[in-house]
Amino acid sequence: MQTLGLGILITAIIILSSIINPITAQTKLGIRGGLNTGFGNTSGLTKSFAGIDIALLSEFQLSSRLSLQTELGYTEKGIRLGTGTNVNILGASVPVGIMTITKIRLLELPVLAKYQLSKGAVRTFATAGPTLGYALSGNFKTKGTLLSEIDLANQNIDLGNQNRFSLGLTGGLGLEVDRGPGTLFVEARYQYQALKINNLPLVNVQFNNKGVGFNIGYKFTL
Repeated sequence: MQTLGLGILITAIIILSSIINPITAQTKLGIRGGLNTGFGNTSGLTKSFAGIDIALLSEFQLSSRLSLQTELGYTEKGIRLGTGTNVNILGASVPVGIMTITKIRLLELPVLAKYQLSKGAVRTFATAGPTLGYALSGNFKTKGTLLSEIDLANQNIDLGNQNRFSLGLTGGLGLEVDRGPGTLFVEARYQYQALKINNLPLVNVQFNNKGVGFNIGYKFTL
């Protein structure tokens, strides 16, 4: 129901904007790519996690400064839990530890309001809006450290009986400049995505991911 309602809202906004502003409205298509870094709220053992974040995007001009940006993207979110220390073995300091990495791969549909903060050769902008996510697959890996890293476990996560949909929020600041036939842009984003995974091998993890993403992209005006 959430997916249907969001789709109806996007369609209604696009149709309304084309009726209100049929002459000056512009549509831009593009691609962006980068990394997102995040962390969960499981325990004090949580380490930073970095995952791929790529998307196709479309931007519909609503006014001179305001536009609607929709995206269809692939992203990796996860949590790393780990602990380690150094032990003395025959007078030598030897690293010993264990690390578990939970990775979830998602399709995401951000629906963002974009506002142009400044005009000129280099323009600044801000974006904000909801993000709908759908979990495609998951992986759980455990590594041990004793002089070197050792793979202890590597298995897929069964998502068959779980709610794969999640809703999040995205907000960003960026710069854009016209280059060649299109526009080059860079952006930093704050992201929140709520996703609960129940059947991990060791612990249940609540994916209340709060993280920062960094992207670079290019878009063309149709």
